[in-house]
Amino acid sequence: MEVGKVSLEAGARMAAADLFKIKIIGKSGHGSMPQDTIDAALTASAVVMNLQHLVSRNTNPMDTLVITVGKMVAGTRMNVIAGEAFLEGTARSFSKEVWEKIPDMMKRVVDNTCAAYGASAEIDFTRVTPMLINDQKISAILAKSAEKIGGKDCIVEYEKTPGAEDFAYLTQKVPGALTFIGIRNDAKGINAPHHNDCFNMDEDGLKLGTKLYAQFALDYLEDTLKV
Repeated sequence: MEVGKVSLEAGARMAAADLFKIKIIGKSGHGSMPQDTIDAALTASAVVMNLQHLVSRNTNPMDTLVITVGKMVAGTRMNVIAGEAFLEGTARSFSKEVWEKIPDMMKRVVDNTCAAYGASAEIDFTRVTPMLINDQKISAILAKSAEKIGGKDCIVEYEKTPGAEDFAYLTQKVPGALTFIGIRNDAKGINAPHHNDCFNMDEDGLKLGTKLYAQFALDYLEDTLKV
């Protein structure tokens, strides 16, 4: 999002995020004698593929589930069939119903896939952040604050994003809202996406963020202290 823009929406959501690590245990051996082995690399590849059917066939199309295996490590040499493989990834969801089912669904897929190849698995599943849902009242005050600073044209609405944020823990305790501040500037060549090795930010965006913090604090106190 470009510098000078604020992204917010009443009731907007950010996803719940979970981390998982999977150790697949097979039996190593020489590449010329696969019949005497249990190929952990092949099993891991099948697990990666089969996890995606949780998204396409086990989740209501009206809901959202994203499963990403971002790391896969297996093997020691080119002519040795791997005896162990390691997978690491994330699961992201917006629906509480889907979120609650993810550990059991993943375990079913991983265990049954491994069994089909004669392997076994150990799964470490960690809940990281819950869903973040902007409070309607706080969002309304925040929108007014942003308009005071940058006018109506500075506000960009968003409904939800599959990114996750630990600010969600605070919103479970007290009403809150999260907004994004633009830091992209095409004129300066600052336009690489997040998690990119060329990522940078136009620090002019910090000015708007600072102003918004201060203006929101004043507007919130004014609204709260009304008699």
